[in-house]
Amino acid sequence: MTSMTFYARTSDHGYETCVEHLSMAGCLAGGFAQVFGHLDDGLLAGLVHDLGKYSDAFQRRIQDPDHSGLVDHSTAGAMLLVQHGCPLASMAVAGHHAGLPDFGSRGELEGPTYSARMNRAFSAGSCGPLALSKAWEQQLNIPQSAFEKGTKPSNSIAMNGKSGEQSFYSDMMLTRMLFSTLVDGDRLDAEFFTSNRESRTEHPLLESLKEYLGQTR
Repeated sequence: MTSMTFYARTSDHGYETCVEHLSMAGCLAGGFAQVFGHLDDGLLAGLVHDLGKYSDAFQRRIQDPDHSGLVDHSTAGAMLLVQHGCPLASMAVAGHHAGLPDFGSRGELEGPTYSARMNRAFSAGSCGPLALSKAWEQQLNIPQSAFEKGTKPSNSIAMNGKSGEQSFYSDMMLTRMLFSTLVDGDRLDAEFFTSNRESRTEHPLLESLKEYLGQTR
């Protein structure tokens, strides 16, 4: 097990750990998504959206931003969701800073599309973003049930009888809804932390989430 503390952000109030931020973002995004019947998708998106911050490169940047370059910290979470068969939440995670990318073609490797980005990441193997972020496994417990309940994409002809075009439209709209819940959850936690850490009214909830989902070491 690693004894290192991984930080998600800093402000005048100190540091927010990755466990704190991911737990709160997951709770908020899950709560928003529950309104339209997708609590587990929102929870997953929030819990993994910043997995890339569990890396030496990002920790160097947060400690010394003037001498460290930008670090991709969203691809790792997007990859994890793909591995668990949740590509709609994965697209929301991949775009939570720059906006939802075009899906692209499944086999492409070049360009800024979602498919190209995922293909390049998985092709990198042991040097890929997810491999460089393995410390999260020791500090964050993501419920397996959430992965199992995460929404899978519709087939070209859905079992409920909808046409391929209708199924595609449903997936597209759900992806946008999940993206919205994730962005809101992410930004709200950032606001809560940076505005006044000491008086965060959600601290009791945060502590219970940390106990269930992980702990700061």
